[in-house]
Amino acid sequence: MKSLISVFNFSLLEWFAIITTLLYNYLLSREKISCWFFGIVSSVAGCFLFAENGLWGQLILYLFYAAMGAYGWWYWYAGTNHKRPIVKWHFSMQLRVLTGGFLSCAIIWFAAGLMLPQLQIKTLDIFITIFSFIATYKESRKILSGWLYWIALNGFSIWLYINADLKGMASLAAIYFLLSIVGYYNWRQSYMQEKLNTNLSA
Repeated sequence: MKSLISVFNFSLLEWFAIITTLLYNYLLSREKISCWFFGIVSSVAGCFLFAENGLWGQLILYLFYAAMGAYGWWYWYAGTNHKRPIVKWHFSMQLRVLTGGFLSCAIIWFAAGLMLPQLQIKTLDIFITIFSFIATYKESRKILSGWLYWIALNGFSIWLYINADLKGMASLAAIYFLLSIVGYYNWRQSYMQEKLNTNLSA
C-alpha cells in the first residue's frame, strides 16, 4: 500500500492537470465541444508545472496543446449547430503526413545530437513529441485516425516512462491508452452512423 501511495503522491497542480486531462479525453470521445475548455485548462496547468521543473521541451508542447485547444474550440463551434462531422483522410494524405513526421523526427534527432550531445535526447521521446503535434491537430479537425495515433503514442509513452522509472506517469499513460481506444470506438461508430444517414438521404 505504501508503495502505491508513493506512486501517486502528486502535487495539487499535478492532480488538477490529471483530472482536467481525464475530463478532456472523456468529453472528446463523446464529441462534446466543452472538451476544449478542459483541454486548454489542463494544458495551461501543465505549462506551469513544467516551467517549475525546467522541462522546457514539454512546456513548448503544452503551449501548443493550449493553442490547438483554442483552435479546436473555434473550429467545432463554427460548424453546423456547433458540431463538425468526423472525417477520414485518404491513404495518400496519411502517407504524406507519416513521412513528414518521420523526417521531422530524423532531422531533430540529428540536429540535437550534433548541437546538444550532452542532453542525450531519446529517439522515442522525439517520436512521441512530433507525432503528438500531429495527433492533436487531427483531433481539432475531427479526423478519425487521430485516435489511432494516440493509441500508439500512449502505448509508447508507457514504455518510455517505465524505462525512466516514472511509475506514476506510466500508470496515467495506461489510462490514456484505454481512453484512446474508447475514443476511437465512439468516433468510428459516430462516423459510420453519419455515413449511413448521408446514404439514406441521398
